Amino acid sequence: MSTRSELFARIQRAAIIVVLVVAGSLGGIYLGNALGFGRGKAVRSTIPILPAHKKKTVEPEFAFAASVGQPFPEVMYTTPEGKTGRMAGFFDGTPTVFLFWHMDCVACVEQAHTWASHVQPWLKKEVKQIACLSASTPEDNRMNAHLMKTMTTVHVDYDYFERDLRLVFLPTIIAVDGRGIIQHIQYEFSPLFDEGLITLVTDYAVREP
Repeated sequence: MSTRSELFARIQRAAIIVVLVVAGSLGGIYLGNALGFGRGKAVRSTIPILPAHKKKTVEPEFAFAASVGQPFPEVMYTTPEGKTGRMAGFFDGTPTVFLFWHMDCVACVEQAHTWASHVQPWLKKEVKQIACLSASTPEDNRMNAHLMKTMTTVHVDYDYFERDLRLVFLPTIIAVDGRGIIQHIQYEFSPLFDEGLITLVTDYAVREP
């Protein structure tokens, strides 16, 4: 009788050990994925993609100062501190994404957060980010500075957006290749991103193969 009891106890202990091992393995996989230690792209945040039929088009008089296929405008910018520079000086033969955000604009701030949390993890290593920020007060720019730690920032006057770049709609994202030729323009639609833009500047698979 004791032999049966001992055998049953051994089987019970073995079953408990198996359950603990399996549970521990599954828990480790879940935690690893949550922390980004897994393999493949599935562990990263999903980028919110704008449906193609909703892509915004604008009338020519309200469009950016240059079109896709044209060089980025050779314009100067002036910061609120009085520093000047040339926009084309950012390229250096490197593909560049210009992110035009007015920090008093709720949609712009929302897009900045979404870009930092969802798009940046997928960004191609060779792509440079230039955040062109405009704000009513220096405090607005400082308040959002933590979003911009991983990219170059230029603080410019909002009049510059409208006068020199003819940026009527914000937020606006412009992707430029290493030669300074505009490859993609996305108007508004925060916090969604055009499929064409995401395909161009990230390693994110918009459509599963």
